[in-house]
Amino acid sequence: MGALLASCGPGLTKPRFDVLAQKFTAAAAAKDAKALRAMMATSVLNGGLVFADATCSAFATPSDVKGPQLDELARCLAGLGLVESARKDALPDVAVMTYPPGFEVEARLIENPDRVTLAAIGLSARRADETAPTISAGTLEQLRIAGSPTPAIPGTAAVEHDIEIHDHAFAWFKVCLDAKGTITQVRPRLATSPGAARALGDAIKEWKFKPFVANDKPIPVCAMVQLADPPMTAVENLPIVLPAGTPDMLLVAYTSFGNLVRGKFEIAPSDDEKLELAKAGQERIIGSFFFCLDAAGKVTDVKLLRTTGVPSYDQRIETTMRGWEFGPYVDDGKPISPCSVLTLSYSQR
Repeated sequence: MGALLASCGPGLTKPRFDVLAQKFTAAAAAKDAKALRAMMATSVLNGGLVFADATCSAFATPSDVKGPQLDELARCLAGLGLVESARKDALPDVAVMTYPPGFEVEARLIENPDRVTLAAIGLSARRADETAPTISAGTLEQLRIAGSPTPAIPGTAAVEHDIEIHDHAFAWFKVCLDAKGTITQVRPRLATSPGAARALGDAIKEWKFKPFVANDKPIPVCAMVQLADPPMTAVENLPIVLPAGTPDMLLVAYTSFGNLVRGKFEIAPSDDEKLELAKAGQERIIGSFFFCLDAAGKVTDVKLLRTTGVPSYDQRIETTMRGWEFGPYVDDGKPISPCSVLTLSYSQR
């Protein structure tokens, strides 16, 4: 349930991103190292993966892979048996995949006229300051020994309010297990409201799991889980992960803030910036910005999470967002200072 603001220019004539991305996922599923190598950028940011092949242990820790190492990375990725996940990512140029015995991966792909190139890959929803690997929600479900994956949700005022406004209340949690399968952490990442996160989080208390085993050894793992009332049938979109150094806080979906009382959401590039994109051959740019409100509803803090690649555009987006003002955001009867993430995507021919 990521926040997406799309501002589009004339229609694109090249294949859609998801069609191009399927070429990468198809090569990965076919374990085609040569094809994967051909689809790599000049350097690939490796966020760290889990390999059964001991010769791939160098890629178990985060690194920036370049030169001849890219050949080895392609070989190691081909050996994983990556397949496309049914889940999507909050960022529209990130593909979600899984591989045995159940790890979940996010891969950032750069669009080219007729193909995509791999720019980054790593275990999903894992911050740089986290160590436990991520498994898919389906894999976590296979470990369940107690509790319902669709538990009854307490009908709190917050849940009922969110259902009235959004037709549902939802919350994303990072659920972590130790090597014995015991839940060690349940951290809310994104929700329609803090009240919904509390109510939905209470429903997880009855969950119990058996250990997750990889390479014949039980290991600690985490999984991203979405709970909703009523249950949602739409494709799940993994929420964006705040970088290390930023508090691992609950983000509130900015659609819950209501209408802007000052400012506007659409922030298109200037004519000069559009020309710059055209000269660079870029047809789509994506940027993400973290922002917080004060108790009065005014934006007080904006941080760039992912650059659009056009510094002047980044600056103008940030300046515009600092002028935004919503009504006060209330939780449990009191105004609070929530934070959220805005992802902006702009396309032009």
